[in-house]
Amino acid sequence: MKNKTSATAAQPQTGGIYKVMVRARSNVFGYPPRITGTARDCAPPFFDHLLRIGDDGKYRPGLALSWNASTDGKAITFKLRQGVTFHDGTPFNAQAVKSNIDNLIPPKATILSGITSVDVVDDYTVKFDLSEYNNLILHHFAANSATWMYSPEAVKKNGEDWAMT
Repeated sequence: MKNKTSATAAQPQTGGIYKVMVRARSNVFGYPPRITGTARDCAPPFFDHLLRIGDDGKYRPGLALSWNASTDGKAITFKLRQGVTFHDGTPFNAQAVKSNIDNLIPPKATILSGITSVDVVDDYTVKFDLSEYNNLILHHFAANSATWMYSPEAVKKNGEDWAMT
């Protein structure tokens, strides 16, 4: 008897149950600027980055469809995916990105200390000004757990303590 295998890859499906077993407790889960330890292993299904890193090591679109750096490397502009909402119904847009990143840069934090400002260009375009060229900035937007996007409205309404649990 001949073993037949399908040449067609399975299509992704939404929904379902996600189970993870870890040996350590995670005390902070839903507020990316404070996610550490095992929470970083459990949180990815619930958050998304502006960029992704492909199997080939190249940056790929995530919540940002495209990005463009200035000639001097001191600014980067992202065009954002439209039609995305957070679980609480808040729209994902440039204002949400600004709110997320403003919590990671001085004076509030130093996680992304090279960013001097975040500007909303339009509803789905956001621009980051940098103090100097930073060859790791795209990596931060693709792989740093602090840059997972979360609903700024949910945190504003319920507080950081709520978000962390």
